[in-house]
Amino acid sequence: MLQWLPNRPDTVLYNDRRKDGFVGVVHELRTGHETEYERAIYALDPLGRYGIGLNFSRLATHRAGYGYEGLRDPHAHEPAPDADGLWRIDLDSGAATLLLSLSAIVAIDTDDAMQGHTHWLNHAQINTDGSRVAVLHRWAPPGSPRQTRLLTVGPDGSDPRIVWGARHVSHYDWRNTDEILVWGGAPARQNAFWCVSDSGNEPQTFAANVLHEDGHCSYSPNGDWIVTDTYPNNDRLRKLM
Repeated sequence: MLQWLPNRPDTVLYNDRRKDGFVGVVHELRTGHETEYERAIYALDPLGRYGIGLNFSRLATHRAGYGYEGLRDPHAHEPAPDADGLWRIDLDSGAATLLLSLSAIVAIDTDDAMQGHTHWLNHAQINTDGSRVAVLHRWAPPGSPRQTRLLTVGPDGSDPRIVWGARHVSHYDWRNTDEILVWGGAPARQNAFWCVSDSGNEPQTFAANVLHEDGHCSYSPNGDWIVTDTYPNNDRLRKLM
C-alpha cells in the first residue's frame, strides 16, 4: 500500500508488521526519518490530513490476497463488531478514531439477507477534496456469491449512507467530490459501469457501448479521462483502454 504523502515532497507512507501489529510508516526519503502509526492505512486524504484504515487481518481471512496474513483478527468470532470497522488516523498526531463500526454499517438500510453472516470492509477510497470516504461493505452467505454494498461517510463519521446498494459491486473510483464510477448492478440492474452520486442523483450507465466488462477504472486528476483494463482472456491477456 505504498503511497506518496500529498503535502510532503519526498515522503512516502507504507504499511509494515512490527511488534505483532500492522502499522503505518511515514518515511522521509532524504533523511531516512520514520514516523510510525498504530494502525495500517488503506487510503490517504488528498490534502494529507488523515488516513483511513480497516482490519487487514479480517480482510485476509475473508478475501485472501487483499489483507495481511499472520496476525489473528481479535474480532474473528463477531459477525459485525461494535469496536471495529472503518478507522481515521490523524497524520499529525497519529491518533486513530473509529469512524464507523461494522455493527453500525450493517444497521444502515439493513435487511434479513445480512443477518447471521460475518461482515468485513475492503477498497476504501477518499474523494478529491477529502470531504467524503467510500468503502465496500461485504459479506458472504454460505453457498451464495459474495454480497457487496458501496457506502460513504464523512471523515468525522457523520452522515453515513449507502450510495450503491446493489449486491454486486466491484471496482470504483471518485471522479470529483460527488460522482463515483463503479462496476456492478446485479441483481437490481444490469452489470455495467455506472456513474453514481454521493448526493443521491439518479445513477446513469457509463460508456455501455464501449465498456462491456469489469476492470480497474481510474480517473485522471482533472476527471476528463479514464484508464481501465479487462480481466484476462483465455490467453491470459488483458486489454488496456
